[in-house]
Amino acid sequence: VPGYLGCDTVYHDIQHTLDMTLAMARLIKGYELTHARRDQLGPGRAMIGIITSLLHDSGYIRHAADEGHLNGAEFTRSHVTRSALFLDRYMVENGLGAVAPVARQIVHFTGYEVDFSQIRIENRKDRALGHLLGTADLMAQMADRCYLEKCRDRLFPEFVLGGIAMYLDEQGRLVTRYRSGLDLLRNTLDFYETQCTRRLDDDFGGVHRCMKAVYDGRNPYMVSLDKNIFYLK
Repeated sequence: VPGYLGCDTVYHDIQHTLDMTLAMARLIKGYELTHARRDQLGPGRAMIGIITSLLHDSGYIRHAADEGHLNGAEFTRSHVTRSALFLDRYMVENGLGAVAPVARQIVHFTGYEVDFSQIRIENRKDRALGHLLGTADLMAQMADRCYLEKCRDRLFPEFVLGGIAMYLDEQGRLVTRYRSGLDLLRNTLDFYETQCTRRLDDDFGGVHRCMKAVYDGRNPYMVSLDKNIFYLK
């Protein structure tokens, strides 16, 4: 895209984006199969969901004129807000300005920058779309056969650059959250048990179950996710 550099984040890359988008498409199909016509999302919202999926991590991409950052991972703490701004511009420029506000809001279901209760969405179908988006992002990552290796070898370096692994607190003291890639793996189990399951089942309304309608009563994503957690234990 003119005015932007290429992707240089090794965890949040094109493979993750396409994996997540494919999961989103499958979830949307499952959602439509399990809801009456009056409650279905419809093709318009499906389109918004796919576009938002493809661009949900665009906030990691640096501007070509950016001389203050050396890697997109430095935007880890603000990348979702940056993605929302990029989505807004992209959709307006491509004749989708009327639905840009929806994409700009639901993309925050993929991050931690805005509390879910503060995401401004009035229409219940738009909120359901956001729940599907957040589910696809989380589920596709953790179901990846190489998820644990990617956390250790790719996500940890991003966390270092993004000020997540180590940072200065309000008193100027150095706080070390993750000492190494292996230390990040040790904390991944706690992340799954305290945050991931709550998001999937409560915050996102358990829409991951819609995947079963696509796969004859089973959800291969959750099967793979459980295998990763079992191996991690």
